[in-house]
Amino acid sequence: MFNSGAYPDYKDTRKQAIFRNFRPLKKPFSVLLRVLVAVLICANSGLFGQSSSETDLERLRFLADSFRVEEERTMERVREWCDVHQIPQTLQQNGRMISVVDVIEGRPLFQADANVRAAQTSRASLLHPGGSSGLGLTGIGMTIGVWEGQSVATQHVEFAAASGGSRVQTMDGSALSTHGSHVAGTLIASGVNAAAKGMAPNASARSYDWDFELSEMAAEAASGLLISNHSYAYLAGWEAYGSVNYWFGWDYLSPTEDYLFGFYYSQTRAWDLIAEAAPYYLIVKAAGNDRGENLNGPHYFWDGSALG
Repeated sequence: MFNSGAYPDYKDTRKQAIFRNFRPLKKPFSVLLRVLVAVLICANSGLFGQSSSETDLERLRFLADSFRVEEERTMERVREWCDVHQIPQTLQQNGRMISVVDVIEGRPLFQADANVRAAQTSRASLLHPGGSSGLGLTGIGMTIGVWEGQSVATQHVEFAAASGGSRVQTMDGSALSTHGSHVAGTLIASGVNAAAKGMAPNASARSYDWDFELSEMAAEAASGLLISNHSYAYLAGWEAYGSVNYWFGWDYLSPTEDYLFGFYYSQTRAWDLIAEAAPYYLIVKAAGNDRGENLNGPHYFWDGSALG
């Protein structure tokens, strides 16, 4: 349970303050998947390909090795912090996977998968065989990297390959994720259930968990991966679990605005370095589903007791 019992360093402020209403992009996941469709059109049409003359393979391999060293250090820092505070590193809450992914100035940074709301809103069916666009695109020959909290269910009927086996390859052996399988279905489900047909129903996917995403992304880009999807984000601002509200902002900086919204973090810079070295590799990232949040009354915030 993600509550004051399991997470003792949150405390009830009993404030009666009305907090700022955050209004990011209304359908961020849908917009990102429309970008994905556009890339699949280009790739499927042969309009571009990974160019060895423009992709800095040596740089990507160096980044993969460097990121791995830093990721190992971060994982050790997280494990030590969770052990000291008797907090699970990963948990399921309200159907979402939540992980402590870093510790900054003695307090945890949480990451959670983003709610999926996009499948039919992109109108990808217009691009499929029989669609009004006349393009007849299916994503055949394309591979999408799917990074999630845990692995995609490779044996789902929607991921079956025509030649047998699965079109999804699990790369790191983590437990299965309902959210990850849903995301992969939105991308590549074959349409055994017509309502579940994905945007690129003949494409393949390589499934990773998010623990070592940076080193894995750099290595995959060096191997020619053109596109990857990342439907998760840091927890920022307000989060509600049942009737309990949590403020994930840094209260001593601001009780009404969380600096993590739009913040250029070290992970952001790392993704830029990968994209710079692999100019034809597109990283599709969830912007989060935060909107319509205008909470007041009793809530929990980080009280700083872990800093000692």
